[in-house]
Amino acid sequence: MIKTSVKFFCSTWLIALFFSGLSVLAAQKQIKLADNLTVKPLQQADLQFTLDDVPKGAQVRLYLDARIIWGNLGGHVSGMGMKVNNSGLPGRCLINKPLQFVKRNDTLGSWGSEDGNGYVLYYSPDFSDRIKNDENYIYGTPGTDPFHFVWDISSYVRPGANTVTITGSKSFTLSFQFRDIGIEYGDPVPNANIIEQKIMEAPRGSLPIYVPKDMRNYLQESRCHRPGTSDSRLGVPSLPQVHEPVCPTANGVITKQRMMTGARLRQGKPLL
Repeated sequence: MIKTSVKFFCSTWLIALFFSGLSVLAAQKQIKLADNLTVKPLQQADLQFTLDDVPKGAQVRLYLDARIIWGNLGGHVSGMGMKVNNSGLPGRCLINKPLQFVKRNDTLGSWGSEDGNGYVLYYSPDFSDRIKNDENYIYGTPGTDPFHFVWDISSYVRPGANTVTITGSKSFTLSFQFRDIGIEYGDPVPNANIIEQKIMEAPRGSLPIYVPKDMRNYLQESRCHRPGTSDSRLGVPSLPQVHEPVCPTANGVITKQRMMTGARLRQGKPLL
């Protein structure tokens, strides 16, 4: 009698485990959009999919890996635009990593902005882990996958036909490489941009002091194109051009140079 009860209990437990496993598998469903995709300059990619059986309350996510095709590791630049059903997909929908990140040289970067639908990609020859793990690459992202993006697109999709549109900046002259593009839907997953608010005891004792570190000189070059405006660029690859109303003549190109100083902070003793 005891043996029969044990067998019955084990059988019941295995059946329950089997069906619970099925429910977990059913919680997340995927729709593959593309294994590999190249988007050339001034082109766009339209990827269509159909949603017919999304449960009420389910979260719909778009995921992909992306990089700028380049022969070696370079910097990073904002150039990829994302739309779902012709609506821009803003940075607040990014959920797999915080919008801001800290690079290996202790400077801040941003994958995008809360309200904008443009995203930063890295120059890279492949999808390897060098950007994360190469200690000599100062623009690296330790602990963060620079290629992988996941967005919550639940409020941008509808039952039936849907379209994801990937575009490049009009001023961008390089191609993008994508892999493993797809849609996933099911139970919601944590959002890396939502920080749980906790009530903590106020710190006691003295506070840390920060002083300048690694003072640097950056070379700035200005070129005049027409009366009244010029383009300026610092000697840092990832910084954009800045337009200045300093050009005095109507023809010719005037080049001027001046030194700019930047600084980072470190903990230490006060300067005074």
